[in-house]
Amino acid sequence: MHRRRRPTKTRDQKNTYPGTPLARANREASGGITLTVRPPELRTTRLTRGLTQKALADAADISKSYITEMEAGRRGKGTALVVAQRIAAALDVPIGDLFEDPS
Repeated sequence: MHRRRRPTKTRDQKNTYPGTPLARANREASGGITLTVRPPELRTTRLTRGLTQKALADAADISKSYITEMEAGRRGKGTALVVAQRIAAALDVPIGDLFEDPS
């Protein structure tokens, strides 16, 4: 019996975990600056704007699972500045409303 192959990830399902080339590129583009997300503010702002997690992810050019995990508080510590900027821009809010400097 053959094992079934996993389907190839599409562009909107790209992996942004710390060791991937995309994550490294985001960190380099951010000059090493990382921020920590405020999960309740992220979720509240998204819902106030009437966006689904998928719509926000598409607008910010990141995966839906990344947004889901950020809102649940499982991700978001050490978020690259460029990713944080894309999320804030997609929600049309200042970056400081959603993220804080971890230092």
